[in-house]
Amino acid sequence: HQDAIRSGVAPGGEPTVSIEELEGFDPPEPEDLSDEPHARILRDAIEELSEKDQDILWTWAEFYKPGEEHQRLPDDASHALADRWNSTPEAIRQQRSRLFKKLKTMLTH
Repeated sequence: HQDAIRSGVAPGGEPTVSIEELEGFDPPEPEDLSDEPHARILRDAIEELSEKDQDILWTWAEFYKPGEEHQRLPDDASHALADRWNSTPEAIRQQRSRLFKKLKTMLTH
Protein backbone atom coordinates (compact mmCIF):
# COMPACT_ATOMS: atom_id res chain seq x y z
CA HIS A 1 0.00 0.00 0.00
CA GLN A 2 2.61 2.54 1.01
CA ASP A 3 4.23 2.61 -2.45
CA ALA A 4 1.14 3.91 -4.21
CA ILE A 5 0.47 7.63 -4.35
CA ARG A 6 -2.57 8.88 -6.15
CA SER A 7 -3.31 12.46 -7.10
CA GLY A 8 -7.10 12.39 -7.57
CA VAL A 9 -9.78 12.47 -4.93
CA ALA A 10 -13.20 11.15 -5.83
CA PRO A 11 -15.97 13.75 -5.59
CA GLY A 12 -18.56 13.32 -2.85
CA GLY A 13 -18.07 10.49 -0.43
CA GLU A 14 -17.28 10.48 3.23
CA PRO A 15 -16.85 13.75 5.13
CA THR A 16 -13.49 15.46 4.91
CA VAL A 17 -10.94 14.88 7.63
CA SER A 18 -9.08 18.00 8.62
CA ILE A 19 -5.48 17.81 9.65
CA GLU A 20 -6.57 19.41 12.92
CA GLU A 21 -8.48 16.20 13.64
CA LEU A 22 -5.09 14.58 14.07
CA GLU A 23 -4.59 16.83 17.11
CA GLY A 24 -1.09 17.91 16.25
CA PHE A 25 0.14 14.59 14.86
CA ASP A 26 2.48 15.69 12.12
CA PRO A 27 3.72 12.90 9.84
CA PRO A 28 7.49 13.17 9.45
CA GLU A 29 8.88 14.52 6.22
CA PRO A 30 10.56 11.79 4.14
CA GLU A 31 14.03 13.18 4.82
CA ASP A 32 13.36 12.92 8.58
CA LEU A 33 13.01 9.15 8.22
CA SER A 34 16.71 8.86 7.47
CA ASP A 35 17.35 9.58 11.17
CA GLU A 36 17.61 6.02 12.48
CA PRO A 37 16.26 6.56 16.03
CA HIS A 38 13.24 8.42 14.67
CA ALA A 39 12.62 5.76 12.02
CA ARG A 40 12.95 2.99 14.61
CA ILE A 41 10.40 4.63 16.95
CA LEU A 42 7.95 5.09 14.08
CA ARG A 43 8.43 1.51 12.83
CA ASP A 44 7.98 0.12 16.34
CA ALA A 45 4.77 2.15 16.84
CA ILE A 46 3.34 0.93 13.54
CA GLU A 47 4.28 -2.68 14.26
CA GLU A 48 2.32 -2.50 17.54
CA LEU A 49 -0.87 -1.70 15.63
CA SER A 50 -3.39 -4.35 14.71
CA GLU A 51 -3.53 -5.61 11.13
CA LYS A 52 -6.72 -3.60 10.61
CA ASP A 53 -5.17 -0.38 11.94
CA GLN A 54 -2.10 -0.89 9.76
CA ASP A 55 -4.33 -1.42 6.72
CA ILE A 56 -6.25 1.79 7.50
CA LEU A 57 -3.00 3.73 8.10
CA TRP A 58 -1.30 2.60 4.87
CA THR A 59 -4.46 3.13 2.82
CA TRP A 60 -4.82 6.66 4.19
CA ALA A 61 -1.12 7.29 3.52
CA GLU A 62 -1.61 6.39 -0.16
CA PHE A 63 -3.91 9.39 -0.54
CA TYR A 64 -2.27 11.83 1.92
CA LYS A 65 -1.23 15.13 0.34
CA PRO A 66 1.17 17.14 2.54
CA GLY A 67 0.07 20.72 3.05
CA GLU A 68 -3.61 20.22 2.21
CA GLU A 69 -6.02 21.22 4.97
CA HIS A 70 -8.89 18.82 4.32
CA GLN A 71 -8.30 15.29 3.23
CA ARG A 72 -10.46 12.26 2.73
CA LEU A 73 -10.26 8.85 1.21
CA PRO A 74 -11.84 8.46 -2.20
CA ASP A 75 -15.13 6.57 -2.10
CA ASP A 76 -13.66 3.47 -3.71
CA ALA A 77 -10.82 3.26 -1.16
CA SER A 78 -13.17 3.88 1.76
CA HIS A 79 -15.62 1.22 0.55
CA ALA A 80 -12.80 -1.25 -0.13
CA LEU A 81 -11.54 -0.85 3.45
CA ALA A 82 -15.07 -1.23 4.79
CA ASP A 83 -15.62 -4.38 2.73
CA ARG A 84 -12.26 -5.87 3.78
CA TRP A 85 -13.05 -5.38 7.45
CA ASN A 86 -16.79 -6.14 7.31
CA SER A 87 -17.56 -2.58 8.32
CA THR A 88 -18.96 0.70 6.99
CA PRO A 89 -17.12 3.74 5.55
CA GLU A 90 -18.29 5.79 8.56
CA ALA A 91 -16.94 3.21 11.02
CA ILE A 92 -13.62 3.18 9.12
CA ARG A 93 -13.46 7.00 9.33
CA GLN A 94 -14.04 6.82 13.09
CA GLN A 95 -11.43 4.08 13.44
CA ARG A 96 -8.96 6.24 11.50
CA SER A 97 -9.60 9.13 13.89
CA ARG A 98 -8.95 6.90 16.92
CA LEU A 99 -5.87 5.46 15.21
CA PHE A 100 -4.27 8.88 14.72
CA LYS A 101 -4.92 9.77 18.38
CA LYS A 102 -3.36 6.45 19.42
CA LEU A 103 -0.31 7.00 17.21
CA LYS A 104 0.17 10.52 18.53
CA THR A 105 0.14 9.17 22.08
CA MET A 106 2.58 6.37 21.19
CA LEU A 107 4.98 8.76 19.46
CA THR A 108 4.96 11.51 22.08
CA HIS A 109 5.39 9.44 25.23
